[in-house]
Amino acid sequence: VFNSSVCLAEFQDDRSFAASDLSDFQTENDLPNNPVYKIVGPYSPSIPDAESTLDVQYGSGVAVNSSVWFWTVDGWMAEFANDFLSTPVVPFVVSMSWGWTETDQCQITSCNGLTSEQYVARVNTQFQMIGLRGVTLYASSGDQGAPGDGDPYCINTKQPISAIFPGASPYVTSVGATMLTPTSSALSGSDASAP
Repeated sequence: VFNSSVCLAEFQDDRSFAASDLSDFQTENDLPNNPVYKIVGPYSPSIPDAESTLDVQYGSGVAVNSSVWFWTVDGWMAEFANDFLSTPVVPFVVSMSWGWTETDQCQITSCNGLTSEQYVARVNTQFQMIGLRGVTLYASSGDQGAPGDGDPYCINTKQPISAIFPGASPYVTSVGATMLTPTSSALSGSDASAP
């Protein structure tokens, strides 16, 4: 019996993870064996996706002793929120490692006649309703830093910063990270020779 649960949400036809890789990951990291407890949405185990596999591995590693859910939708945030809100029993925590430029939501999904701004407002209302169910939503702040996925090389000088949605939603906790480029060094100057 689990007292907590974490859900790894996947979008846009990203339908599978490698269960054997999850088992290997848990063994190699001295984690308890904890297979995915529940799968919701379309699932194709014969074609595992690397992103989904990583999400499930690290989600289970962070949420030790929790039931792990894998939730997929063919669409984007509105479809996920609709499915989630219509499901009676849901996980306590949802992690979404996906995102796209907030002002360009209609480039990656059908907004059904809405503008990107209206689409974001609609999904924010759905996220608020999910939060009222006692569920915590986490989302990636984006892969390209402040310029965002729409302008990773900072070409657009009129709009140099781009919010990534759903990470920019006021109803999710946005999670970011840092990384070193291949030519950078964690140490510099006289510290570079330190052991």
